[in-house]
Amino acid sequence: MGWIELPGLAPILPEINSVAASSVAVLLLGETGVGKTMLARYLHEHSPRAHRSFVAVNCAAIPEALFEAELFGHTRGAFTGAIATREGLLARADGGTLFLDEIAELSPAMQSKLLSVVQEKWYYPLGANTPRRSDFRLITATHTDLKTLVAERRFRADLYYRLAVFPIIVPPLRDRPADILVIARRFFATHALTPTPRLEEALCAYSWPGNLRELENTLEYIAVKAAARGVADLDHLPPDFGRSGPILFLSSPGGNSDLSRRPRRSPSLEEILAALDRHRGNRARAARELGIGRVTLWRRLKRAEAIPS
Repeated sequence: MGWIELPGLAPILPEINSVAASSVAVLLLGETGVGKTMLARYLHEHSPRAHRSFVAVNCAAIPEALFEAELFGHTRGAFTGAIATREGLLARADGGTLFLDEIAELSPAMQSKLLSVVQEKWYYPLGANTPRRSDFRLITATHTDLKTLVAERRFRADLYYRLAVFPIIVPPLRDRPADILVIARRFFATHALTPTPRLEEALCAYSWPGNLRELENTLEYIAVKAAARGVADLDHLPPDFGRSGPILFLSSPGGNSDLSRRPRRSPSLEEILAALDRHRGNRARAARELGIGRVTLWRRLKRAEAIPS
């Protein structure tokens, strides 16, 4: 089973496969670390452009002053320090796929220039007098609600509609507990480790605000700690496990939520059970209402031997 076949991704798999064979622009929405880059690469590898380049760039990782040169390329002497002609991302993506991650980080000026290229497929390398053409398939991604940025006039509406021809929302890991178990069991098997049921329960109960990246780091830590014993248990979890900071996530296609940690008293067992009853046994929602982590909720129930069946 590949990562794309994880059970938690089953609801969006038909969308992914239906759009892969086309050349329409795809906008991937979801929290940081949910696998948007892997999904973009999957779309490329299952498209007619798979034999050409997949060019990926994180818009937040390149300073604004350098982004234009990176995107369009430049001729020798185009600016101070341009000692040789260099092709840009658009030239390398010709015939293939251009993946722009964290697209919301683009400055207004770069949004305008990108819009022109997306519409016309023609561009000028810096310092050049002759335009160049690039036939690329565009995939973009963001953890930010672009509709809100458009409403606040911080992101161009015309560019948004060019990018969001086919939006796909990638669910966070906390809404895919079956995936957590599959990934963890695969990992432990490759490291000759046997996880205890209570460790698996704790991993599935945690909210994973860092998503796949945080899960991978946690599993690596467990593997080191449990290597000598061969059995992975709760005492092999990182010391700060379950104490994550603010969680930012898309609650729906049209909005986002900001769950900040707020000091509050520890809820009683009765309050925990009442919250679980209100949310029909959904531990994640009950924990959010109570202002505690899912692991904390699970441990309280475990101590009281009151975990719902």
